[in-house]
Amino acid sequence: MGWEQRLDGVAALKHSMEEGLYRERRYDSAQARLIQSIESLAGIQKMNLLNLQVNIGKKQVNITG
Repeated sequence: MGWEQRLDGVAALKHSMEEGLYRERRYDSAQARLIQSIESLAGIQKMNLLNLQVNIGKKQVNITG
């Protein structure tokens, strides 16, 4: 194995390491967005906003939980 092959191997390892770090940051960001969404939905549930008013045509429908 010549030094050129070793250098190519090191460059490939660096590229895959950078790609791995990029993917890990994307995963962490997506997970943070998911957790924030879940926390927001939990907060809405705690408010107990189950009164809903729907107007279709001239009829009004009120739904309460």
